Amino acid sequence: MGYDVHITRRTPFWDEEGEAITAGEWAAVVEADPELAFAGAAVAATGNDEALVCTNPLLACMTTHPEAGGEGAWLDFRDGTVTVKNPDAVLLVKTKAVAALLGATVQGDDGEFHPL
Repeated sequence: MGYDVHITRRTPFWDEEGEAITAGEWAAVVEADPELAFAGAAVAATGNDEALVCTNPLLACMTTHPEAGGEGAWLDFRDGTVTVKNPDAVLLVKTKAVAALLGATVQGDDGEFHPL
């Protein structure tokens, strides 16, 4: 089981009500940031000798992350929120910087806030 953080304007992040981050806002941030690039798809191991493929045209990778292209550097935009799975310290710093640019917060799976 993993721990996700969410770049969001909603409180809590899972609430369907509240202001969403738009796809255009997300695209503008990724395109302007030399450390981010759209990947479109990612493959992750499930632990059962199987692979989980995530396809999303708005899936971005932190290209400067030590695990770029692997399992540890993905930012997944869906339904007005960006989800980052199992962020390490490097990716969490980047997540907070992106949230600040978007006028959003970073919330963990239990709704706790990570200060920007």
